[in-house]
Amino acid sequence: MLKKSRVRKALMPLMFAGLAAPGFLTGCGDDPFGCEDSVKVRITAFNDAVAALTTASASMKSSVGEACVNIAKSLGAMDVMAPAGNDMTDDELESACNIASASLTAAVSADATFAITVEGGECTIDASAQLSCEASCDVSGSCTPPSVEIACEPGKLSGECTAECSGSCTVETGSVSCEGKCGGTCEGTCDGECSASDGMGNCTGSCKGSCTGECKGTCEVVAPSASCSGKCTGGCSVDFQLPSCEGELDLGGCDIDAECSAGCDGEAKLEASCTPPKVVIVSSLDAAIVADLQVNLGEIFLAFDVKGQAFVDAAIDVADKGVGVLTAATESVGCAALAAGADFSAAASASVSVSVSVEASASVGGSAGG
Repeated sequence: MLKKSRVRKALMPLMFAGLAAPGFLTGCGDDPFGCEDSVKVRITAFNDAVAALTTASASMKSSVGEACVNIAKSLGAMDVMAPAGNDMTDDELESACNIASASLTAAVSADATFAITVEGGECTIDASAQLSCEASCDVSGSCTPPSVEIACEPGKLSGECTAECSGSCTVETGSVSCEGKCGGTCEGTCDGECSASDGMGNCTGSCKGSCTGECKGTCEVVAPSASCSGKCTGGCSVDFQLPSCEGELDLGGCDIDAECSAGCDGEAKLEASCTPPKVVIVSSLDAAIVADLQVNLGEIFLAFDVKGQAFVDAAIDVADKGVGVLTAATESVGCAALAAGADFSAAASASVSVSVSVEASASVGGSAGG
């Protein structure tokens, strides 16, 4: 799945080192009239996306690195010497996660009772911020961004619906009866695949299907005209609260620069608000160790299962856009100073780190049986 990112690892630092070298931008002399709008919007969007990429990369490395160190230490590994947080290098991150993966594999193999359930977890993009960013990509400067409700692809609008939901309703459940798709443990009948049963027809493990009892996870109900107390996707009989868009955004007749728009899309994905999945472990391990594993594996599954390929693709796309931005700058008098404000080498390095974090966390998650 991540083959594309591995190929780019070796190429991007060399590519950007050459592009950002002194003298590359010579020939773009100072222009008293400034940089042309068609290039300026592209450079500005790229600079903002680089900032988002750098922040996302550091945050992901910090959370994955700390989780791997904690998992390894909880399981008794004595050779985890890498520093936690932003001081960790990519190599140290991979080493810590390899140790965590090996420790988990050994623990799971030795525990015949070990079972893991991973429930929920999602990333939500700030659609309003993305619309504003894309509106600034209008080379005429006259685009007024529409509301999220108008710009969102039909049927892909979601949010809190205080009345009737005409799409699907996803509810975070504690001990609520669910007559829909259960994304967790079902204490009742599961019309689908059940990971564990009580021997009397009831599912006491993870249910991949409909649950006609209590669902302890997420319950997704097709709601043609039902009140939704959770996240409604589709339509609502009243205005959505905190609306977001699960599909494409359309700014209508605005003259949007395609590369600038792509930069906004990458920035939006990298700045998405993400919540980790809930991890439930049944094991003969010490209760304190199980509790620690549940918390730290939540961060691991967030990195590769929830953020995963979307973050890798966004990071690679942002880094790749640097080539087009610099090329445009060399062809446009007066744009050199604006383009020089971005650290293209940092963009390449951050992109590689995102890929390393996702791949390292995937290795640990696979060892846990996720």
